[in-house]
Amino acid sequence: MLRAAEEVNESRPTAALRLIEQTLGRPVDGVRITVWGASFKAGTDDVRESPALAIAALMHQRGATVTVHDPHAVPTALRRHPELDYCETLEDSVEAAELIVLATEWPHFREADPKALAPLVADQVLVDLRNLIDADAWRLAGWTVRQLGRPAQE
Repeated sequence: MLRAAEEVNESRPTAALRLIEQTLGRPVDGVRITVWGASFKAGTDDVRESPALAIAALMHQRGATVTVHDPHAVPTALRRHPELDYCETLEDSVEAAELIVLATEWPHFREADPKALAPLVADQVLVDLRNLIDADAWRLAGWTVRQLGRPAQE
């Protein structure tokens, strides 16, 4: 039973990568990606077994330029994954991003203003792996939004 749970956890980054690449319409190689979240859950700086960092590291291994933002876990994430780039602010993290991946359910991310972020990014594309944001509000602001486990919408 424990091994089955481990296999599910190990497959999550691959499933997330598949959704990300489907959204992009191409592999992540050469793509500038921002990952919102480093901790394994909101409210902590604990990054052990963090799906967010596993996804970020996998995209980096596949050739993406990955920038991570987390309101509390940047110092601990940096120690575990020094190969990734980190930003202290939400706005700095999305500068010139071609895709944002929301990977930890911090309220900080739910409250992000899609209209204010739009001029900062290269492409208005967000993949919400936590189903945290109001996707309709983001779409009305001109963003392409995909949410894990939900059908694609235009």
